[in-house]
Amino acid sequence: MLPDENTLLLGEIELVAAYVLLAALLLSITIWNRVRWWIKAGTIVITCGFFFISFMSVRQILGWPTSAELPDQFELIWAFVQEPDEASRTAGGIFVWAMTLPGEGPLDPADIYQPGAIDTRVQPGQLPRAYKLPYTRTTHEDVEEAVTKMVDGVRQIGVTDRKPKKPGEHAPHSPFSFYDRPDPILPPK
Repeated sequence: MLPDENTLLLGEIELVAAYVLLAALLLSITIWNRVRWWIKAGTIVITCGFFFISFMSVRQILGWPTSAELPDQFELIWAFVQEPDEASRTAGGIFVWAMTLPGEGPLDPADIYQPGAIDTRVQPGQLPRAYKLPYTRTTHEDVEEAVTKMVDGVRQIGVTDRKPKKPGEHAPHSPFSFYDRPDPILPPK
């Protein structure tokens, strides 16, 4: 059963408990101190207001995609393309749900299907992450082609094509390429 939007999830319950504990501590210190009543009242109002505003802010960002760079190697779980719309003045975007694969740096396309070039094992506790990329027509076409292959049952991996300008530097939101997921390397019998 899926929770509705008014149901608190486990992480939200912990956040509420932390704020209530912090507010109770602050208010108990304020109430037992010898300060003017209007300072006490102001502290109580500000604490309650801060609790409400921060809680509502956190509720708004739960589940939203990050604009961070895609990992160097990832398995595509799904993607959604929102095309730009001049009438409503939306810039559009490409939303990718991906799981990070071990390995760093770009790979030569000829080496993609070499045994061990891409480690497709999922680490325990690893979860997919949602990313938002700026809209470009070529990225739109690449993502649509990868999603079509996934619908046909061919899992897709993505490899970034970013080339560092200087050692340790990456180009933000650099292009990436999709490939059919290679067969896993099985341990010897």
